[in-house]
Amino acid sequence: MPLCDLDCRNAKRKEKAYRLYDSGGLYLEIKPSGIKVWRLKYKFYEKERLLTLGRYPLLSLVDARNAKENAKTSIAKGIDPVAQKREEKRLYCFQLAQSFELVATEWHNHFYDTWTPNHAKHLLSRLTQNVFPIIGKKPIRDVNVQGAVLKNK
Repeated sequence: MPLCDLDCRNAKRKEKAYRLYDSGGLYLEIKPSGIKVWRLKYKFYEKERLLTLGRYPLLSLVDARNAKENAKTSIAKGIDPVAQKREEKRLYCFQLAQSFELVATEWHNHFYDTWTPNHAKHLLSRLTQNVFPIIGKKPIRDVNVQGAVLKNK
């Protein structure tokens, strides 16, 4: 029998973790700490896999079911949702690591030989004194063309 939101809301913690099953491999795991996590159990190339979808109540029952359907669609296309999620997380971390200061320094090093030494020195000095203290640590993806940091990120 599928879960209803009332079942999820009223689930109490116990000494050991337990599960409330919905349908299609989706279940709510209640941990001894009281944290409730949506998980999806599925098979990918005959290997059993487990995908964590998110925490309840941040991820509602309806949203968890939608996420399950999206994952099942990916599986049907031959894409492993766990590997896809891992790759998205790796890409996000890589993008965060690409700070404005790092990219600007690489740009300076790339064009250093095309400038006079005096110009290159002054350019780096101006960046270091005026730009890096303000937006140097920001991810490059959060800086627009005019150099202002995007507000909604």
